Amino acid sequence: MWVFENCCFCIDLRTGCFIIAYLQMVGEIIITTMSFLGIGTAQVLINSSDPDNRAIGLALMVVCVITLLFVVVFLAFTIVLLVGLHKNKPGHVKLFLIYSVVFMVFYIVSVIVNIAMTGPPALNIVSSVFYILLDIYFLLVLRSYWVKMGSGNALYGTA
Repeated sequence: MWVFENCCFCIDLRTGCFIIAYLQMVGEIIITTMSFLGIGTAQVLINSSDPDNRAIGLALMVVCVITLLFVVVFLAFTIVLLVGLHKNKPGHVKLFLIYSVVFMVFYIVSVIVNIAMTGPPALNIVSSVFYILLDIYFLLVLRSYWVKMGSGNALYGTA
């Protein structure tokens, strides 16, 4: 499999991994904040007297809570990644890579199901494909650094 020497053809691999990890964490914090705002909005809709608004509020509440659960777990793994990068622990980076691949598979399946069921606009399809390709590139960069860390086959590398 590919092992990159640089991130984005010009940035040191280690620095690129730190940039990816910190941007990942900032994105997760933003999504967490938006999920809490969505839960608040759903609560207002659920308390509405209109039954249609209650149904929409309940659906929004379910979506926001599920999103929040996934993102909080992903945030924990991102923190594990950052610890692994800062302390040069390949096992931590490997844990993040495993979870990220599993999460990406679920995301790809959900995008395919969404396209099959609703037929979203072409812009949504293009943005989803772009996100998936960018995420694959970032995972390959992180994997390249993990390989260069001397990962071996052990889940937890040297201290």
